[in-house]
Amino acid sequence: MLLGALSSFALAQQVLTAQQVIEKALVAMGGEQHLAAIHTATAEGKVELLGGFPGTYQLWAKAPNKLKTVWDIRYIQQERAFDGVRGWEKNASVRELVGRDLSHLRHAAVFDPLLTFVNEGAPATLKPMETIPANQLPFHASYRVDSTAPMTAQPPEEQQKGRKAYVVELTPAGEEGTTFYFDAETFLPLRESYQEPYEEGLLPVDINYGDYRKVDDVMLPFAITDAVPDLPLMIHVDEYHLNLPIPDAVFQNPLGAHASDAYEVTLDTIPHNVYKENDGIWGTGWTRAWGIPFVPTESWLFNLVVNEKYGRYLEPVAATLEFFSGTTLERTVTYSQDALQAIQKFPATRFSPQPEIFDLRYQGTEPISPAIDRLVCKLQLRAPNGGRISRSREIPLTHYAQKTKLIFPIKGKCIVTDGHEFYELAHKYEWSQHYAYDIVGLGQNFELKNKEGRVSENFVTYASREILAPADGTVVYARNDVPDDMSSIDYLRNMPDPIYAIGGNVIVIDHGNGEYSLLAHNHQGSVRVKAGDKVRQGQVIALMGSSGSPGAPHVHYQLQAGPGLFSSDGLPSQFENVMWTGWGIGDEPLRMPKRGLYLIAK
Repeated sequence: MLLGALSSFALAQQVLTAQQVIEKALVAMGGEQHLAAIHTATAEGKVELLGGFPGTYQLWAKAPNKLKTVWDIRYIQQERAFDGVRGWEKNASVRELVGRDLSHLRHAAVFDPLLTFVNEGAPATLKPMETIPANQLPFHASYRVDSTAPMTAQPPEEQQKGRKAYVVELTPAGEEGTTFYFDAETFLPLRESYQEPYEEGLLPVDINYGDYRKVDDVMLPFAITDAVPDLPLMIHVDEYHLNLPIPDAVFQNPLGAHASDAYEVTLDTIPHNVYKENDGIWGTGWTRAWGIPFVPTESWLFNLVVNEKYGRYLEPVAATLEFFSGTTLERTVTYSQDALQAIQKFPATRFSPQPEIFDLRYQGTEPISPAIDRLVCKLQLRAPNGGRISRSREIPLTHYAQKTKLIFPIKGKCIVTDGHEFYELAHKYEWSQHYAYDIVGLGQNFELKNKEGRVSENFVTYASREILAPADGTVVYARNDVPDDMSSIDYLRNMPDPIYAIGGNVIVIDHGNGEYSLLAHNHQGSVRVKAGDKVRQGQVIALMGSSGSPGAPHVHYQLQAGPGLFSSDGLPSQFENVMWTGWGIGDEPLRMPKRGLYLIAK
């Protein structure tokens, strides 16, 4: 009898049409009449950004398509608004939004998108039902009709499996489709999904809804995750206000006041000083391996930061890069508009935002001879009225003259897992890390682990390999409170000074000559120094750990031009005591270790 009833219920679910699902959803949300009566909404609450940074959140929305959001996580503040036509963002400066940023904001600005699409007559297609995993839904165990009563009769074990959902795609005229996921029990929206272009191709953007409560006559979500691939937001609304008057000036684009002003464009680089590094490990001469000659090369990386005084967008249409050795022009590379779009980024750095309208990331490799010591970048930009603006920037390329004699921050057998290799990306997404090393300790036989599994305790040098001061200096920052193997959300949400908590138990040493050593991910409780302490080269200052966001236990080391974690130029570093071994060769000195080589620090 019970099985028959369940089968009938399942059959009834399957025979609903897309239109019937939408009608039930509109009723569950409060009914078309009540939904259509709402013209403005404001919200205040909390936000968690970039995996867990906590802060405050505000929203203003006005029908049919005006939106402004403000969030503040103390280290970064951002305003974004869409006035119905144009979008803008204020961070380190104001910039006009274009491309994917504008597309996302325009989509988010649609007031009550489900009702809007229905009123526009958007065709609806019913797709097979899906189950959304519980861990993808905000407040997945508390779908509520008010602040206390549970909305679902599902037992806890069923809730943990996720929520079954009807899936309906709505495709407004001339637009890509938006897919809505409606809870199979309550018919409230669980997810809104669409696609946006990224460097990797089209990627899904999922906006998840939960913790529904009644506000006036409609149901609104108090928990929202905006799962944008490059900037995920977790929003917890404390309070909504509906139909309060909101003047259009709230959404007004501040760039409009400068629409007729002459464009003032500047070019800069991050890092400010661009240094070359030798790619080889056998010096700078020609090398043969198995009889094959290899040309010695050197590489560099920088972001060309393009800024306009008032943040107005200019479209890059062409560029040339001239390579000089002394006064001799060795060659010229021309970039088409499509090529520029492939290397165009927004922004160059998140944790130390710079005034920019966009940047172009360039990574180059050239033969050591003739030595390229200067680049001249000539960039052509197009204004909205079709006018062209040309700017150029000369970029010196030098080898860094290191002032401090450094030793490796650990002794014994080890390997560099990230750093100083052309295609390595782990340290190229934030300022100051371009020349960093991730160093993993190895055992007597170069083994990584002594047990199976991924936990830190299974790695042979976890909490046992000593971390050493690379040179004499004064400690300017040290912490000892970040647990090992803590989830990013927990340490960002709950730890003081969460920017540095990304690096776990960080130590920064000032060597007194404009060079600073930063050592990260040290084992909780093992840090033996504090700010103000003097240290000597080789002094034990901590033990290897996995605090912050390290993955496997290791020490992250970088030499930099200032004390800030994400706000200083990184500097290439060389060491006095590192040997490399393997591939049938004996121990050889190696001043600048490379990724993937077995190393011995004496």
